[in-house]
Amino acid sequence: MEILSEGVLLGLGQPLLDMVLKVDSDFLTIYELKSNNGIHATMDLHNQLYKVVSNHPDLKLIPGGTVYNTLKVVQWILGQPKRTVFIGSIGNDENGKTLINCCDITGINSHFQIISNEPTGICLVLLTNDDIVCK
Repeated sequence: MEILSEGVLLGLGQPLLDMVLKVDSDFLTIYELKSNNGIHATMDLHNQLYKVVSNHPDLKLIPGGTVYNTLKVVQWILGQPKRTVFIGSIGNDENGKTLINCCDITGINSHFQIISNEPTGICLVLLTNDDIVCK
């Protein structure tokens, strides 16, 4: 494959810190969640769930968001680091710092505007054995 210049593709978007944890169905029941379902969580209602998940030793942290995920695929196809560039905003918080550190391994040249009065976006992904569904 031809060597491409760095930064040949730019993506602007909302980065998310994906927090992925494998759980059992009892865990879902405790927090009144359904398998194969998505919700818009709020810290008022789901603060305890966030605390449990974010402190779990098996938690996987992955940079995400629609644009970032797309750039990860493009970066993987190209197989040459720093050919894609991402620009987005994060909060001045621990999740933002973690997101920055997680981005280093993707090969994407990532740049973030840090906003002091807003939290970094997160996405909790709870996987159960029931979640393996092909449609």
